[in-house]
Amino acid sequence: SAVHVAAPGVAIRSTAPAYSNVSGFPEGFEGTRAQFNSRWGDRVGSPLWNRSGVRTVGQFSLTDSPSGLYSTSTTTSISKLAAVNLAGRSGCQIRYHMYLDTEFQDDGNDLTDDWFEIWVGPTFFSGWAGWSEDLFFGITEDFSEFDNQSGLMLRFELNPDGDGVRFTGVILDNLIIRCLKK
Repeated sequence: SAVHVAAPGVAIRSTAPAYSNVSGFPEGFEGTRAQFNSRWGDRVGSPLWNRSGVRTVGQFSLTDSPSGLYSTSTTTSISKLAAVNLAGRSGCQIRYHMYLDTEFQDDGNDLTDDWFEIWVGPTFFSGWAGWSEDLFFGITEDFSEFDNQSGLMLRFELNPDGDGVRFTGVILDNLIIRCLKK
C-alpha cells in the first residue's frame, strides 16, 4: 500500500558531464600482431615494446618488457602511428589501466628511479615510478592542455637509471581518450 523504494526511469537529466571517445580510442591492443603493428610502431630500445597476455579485459595489453624484465640501461619507447585529433574538442581526458613495477627510491632524487612516461609529441605529459602491488589500477588524467589541437603524437617511454636493478616494468590496458560532448 506504500512505496518503499523508488528510482528514476529513463531520460533522466544529470549534472554529470557526458563524454565521447576520440576516434581510434579506446585502445585495448587487440587484433592480430599485424593489426597491432599497424597502429603502434616506432619502437626504440630493447627489449621492444609489445603486447602482453597480462591484462584487465580482452586478450592483450601493452608492455615495455615482453620478456618479463625491462632493460636496465636503455630508454625504450613506442609511439601511436596515427595522430590524435582533438580539433573542435574540449574537456579532454586520458584514461588507462596500469600495472607498474619499476625501481623507486623515496630519497628525493629522481635520478635513482626508473620512470614510465607519457609524451605528447615533444611535450612531457606525465610520469610514474613505483609499484602497484601486483594490481592494475585505473587512472584518469586531465588532458585538456591539448584541447582543440590536431596532429598529436602519443608516445610511451620507460627510462631506467642504469644501475642494473630490474623490475617487471609497466603494462597498460584499456587506453581511452575522451572529451566532453558538445
